[in-house]
Amino acid sequence: MMQTSVQRALPASAVLSALLPGLFVSQTRSKVFTSNVMDETRAKRIKDHFTYMHARVKYRKDLFRILQSWRAEIKAKQLDEEAVARQRKAQELRDEATRMQDQLKERQALQLREEVRKAELEHKRAQIQLQRAHRRQEELQKREQEQAERYQRLLAASRNWIRQEEFEAAIHRALDNPQPFGFITNLPVSKGF
Repeated sequence: MMQTSVQRALPASAVLSALLPGLFVSQTRSKVFTSNVMDETRAKRIKDHFTYMHARVKYRKDLFRILQSWRAEIKAKQLDEEAVARQRKAQELRDEATRMQDQLKERQALQLREEVRKAELEHKRAQIQLQRAHRRQEELQKREQEQAERYQRLLAASRNWIRQEEFEAAIHRALDNPQPFGFITNLPVSKGF
């Protein structure tokens, strides 16, 4: 039988008992009955301890696995939320771009409408100015025609006018022969002043 270094270093029990007489009880080879209850409870405790430790290790592994899955789910959820937020932001930017394009189109349409309205106003103003010019031209022609007709009437009437030599004789003749013109009918006609 092979001895360990500790067993070699320690003196044998016989030597120790000789050196220290009351300390050791001499060992007999006879069997002494010992109760197995202690050994059974100890074995049960050890078994229960190992069972508990195995269950605890399994519980910790399960808990770690659950926590890992939760972390993975939370991380995936965060990534999904970030992706949704990025998509929402991209959609908002697209909507903003389309809204700005619509506003630009509306502004351009308003500018075109304004330009068309101004062109229509200019056209109406030009038509009104043209009509006024035609009316002025017609009025001028009418005036010239009336002046020409008046001149012709006056020229025709001037042929019957009294000359300077006959003027005083016509006055005396009119005074001597008054004619009622019907302005005042109830006044008596008197000759002379």
